[in-house]
Amino acid sequence: MGESVTIRTGKMGHGKTLNAIKEIDEQAKRENRIVYYHNIDGLQPDKLQAQWYEFENPHLWYELPGNTIIVIDEAQRFFGVRDPRMAVPKYISELETIRHQGQEIVFITQDHRFLDVNIRRLCGSHIHFKRALRSSGLVRYAFMEASDYDKAAVLVNADKTYTKLDKKLFGSYKSASDHHFKLEIPKKFYLFGAILLLAAYLIYSVFSHFFLSRNQRKNSIKPMKRCLNL
Repeated sequence: MGESVTIRTGKMGHGKTLNAIKEIDEQAKRENRIVYYHNIDGLQPDKLQAQWYEFENPHLWYELPGNTIIVIDEAQRFFGVRDPRMAVPKYISELETIRHQGQEIVFITQDHRFLDVNIRRLCGSHIHFKRALRSSGLVRYAFMEASDYDKAAVLVNADKTYTKLDKKLFGSYKSASDHHFKLEIPKKFYLFGAILLLAAYLIYSVFSHFFLSRNQRKNSIKPMKRCLNL
């Protein structure tokens, strides 16, 4: 079993939902558990290994059967940042005892800071995905709590692995952004390469001119020595 409260983050097109489906489906199949999901647009459970069932009201997640995995995509729409002056709603406070029912809940969002502070405090697993140069390659960062992945000092403590967008899952749900596999290199890399080439050419030109001038001076001195010897 995984952690009771998990947050999965990543920018649009960075594979957070696709990999959530893949990893949760594998876990549910392995543990013989049912998955209940909300707001995964166009999900086709028949293309997955485990049993996936859609449920309507995300605020009533605690009424679902025990020993199940609950998945909510774009969770900030339903569990967003709350005014601290407001009372803690039942759908948040129930997370404090979720393990008693043997349930696991997964919140998928672009940034963990979009979620209610209590969810972040109760989070026991934070998975963040980052796509490399819009290729199929992904970096998977795993933390033991909700973490500010955009800080270098925090990333050092992450469990870092590499994976890819799984083509087999394309079409199993309707993604908010297309997954393209064409490698796109940022313009700054081309500029950096051009600067390196220009610097190499200038260095070559300076040294070539220096050695050529030096050889010419040597050649002009030798005839003069011959004349003096005569």
